[in-house]
Amino acid sequence: MTLLGFGIAGFLLVFNLLKDRTRQIVRLLASGSVALVASIVVFLLSLLGSSGWRLAVGIFTSTVIVCLAIFEVVFKIVVVLENKVGNIRPASDDKLQMKAASFYRSYDEVKNLEAVLSDPSITEQYWNELQSYRLRGMFKRDKAQTILGNTDNVGINLNVVDGKRITPGSPNQFESRCMVFGASGVFAYEVPDSGTPTAWLQDFLNKNHLNIRVENHGVGGATIQDCFRRLKLVDIGSKDIAVFIFGGNDVGVNTLKKAEGKGIFKKIPFWGPAIRLLESYSGFAEVLFAKTIELVFTDLESNPELLDSVKETIVDINNYVKVHNAFALFILQPNLFTKNSHSEYEVLIKNRYPKHWERTVLDGYKVLWSKLDNNENVVFGGHIFDDEKTSPYLDWGHVNSSGNRIIGRFIFENITKWKLT
Repeated sequence: MTLLGFGIAGFLLVFNLLKDRTRQIVRLLASGSVALVASIVVFLLSLLGSSGWRLAVGIFTSTVIVCLAIFEVVFKIVVVLENKVGNIRPASDDKLQMKAASFYRSYDEVKNLEAVLSDPSITEQYWNELQSYRLRGMFKRDKAQTILGNTDNVGINLNVVDGKRITPGSPNQFESRCMVFGASGVFAYEVPDSGTPTAWLQDFLNKNHLNIRVENHGVGGATIQDCFRRLKLVDIGSKDIAVFIFGGNDVGVNTLKKAEGKGIFKKIPFWGPAIRLLESYSGFAEVLFAKTIELVFTDLESNPELLDSVKETIVDINNYVKVHNAFALFILQPNLFTKNSHSEYEVLIKNRYPKHWERTVLDGYKVLWSKLDNNENVVFGGHIFDDEKTSPYLDWGHVNSSGNRIIGRFIFENITKWKLT
């Protein structure tokens, strides 16, 4: 009866701990494994009898260590299996942002999106090419895994040369360059080379007989500080134009203030920081993180000083390009949350993300604009999709080819307004 009781207790504990986090088959597998281990432990302890307390303590300690190792292996398997089809972490996890991009999803998951159905260039063939590039390693990293730039790629519709995605139609002989810096929205993973914002910008320049070569310096995850570091690696010429598309990564939708226990775990001192520290190394701790931790995020409107570095970097970039007799334009990029109104389709996309994201983005943009609105080189692009009847959004921040065409035209209109007239 004792064996049965401990077995059932172990089974129910794990089964409830994994509730709403895993598929049923994985819950049963993990729960059954733990129940078996618990029963074995009790059985071994029952054999000790009167063999002495020292022996009992030794066997018990050894057994606990072995069981914890088995327990950890089981939960590590659970985490690996679940992260292949979803995310075991809570929706408000501070590490979720990177996986929120649609280019991390399969073609079957995106093919019925309105933005994909309306864009004939986003084909299964292209998506397979994209996934091949991603899985081979699309970033160059240092030993600390910091992203240094893009990995080169030779493909049919996705080509990267010297770390820059190619821009079709770029002239070999040119009077000046327009270098566009930014994050994944500039690289534009979701669309072929011909559908990126830089490709459309080049097309507008060519049609208006402006001999300017456009370069795509977009790198996924980049902040304005990252863009400045990459600008310094480029040989800037007189009359060159440096365009910076920023905002989404700079406001930090996941600016974490603290992690604390929820429910009864809130009463345990240092539970939140301890589990958050361990969850990167332990499958069991990762499940505990998902089940017992509540993340509290920073209110940017109440803490506007957190974005002071963005303004300072923009000032530094302006000074830097002036020394080289070049010109800088900064565009506060559009995203789904900055639209004035949302279609039913866009509401469904918004609902995929943690509840605090929209508030953080809107507060962050409000703070940034209040800091930058007196800078004539900074323009607000958050409204540029307001009048679109068909949504260009595949996710909260990435758009299809028609969306990139609008971005390219917006860049063209602003550089001709500020620089070329």
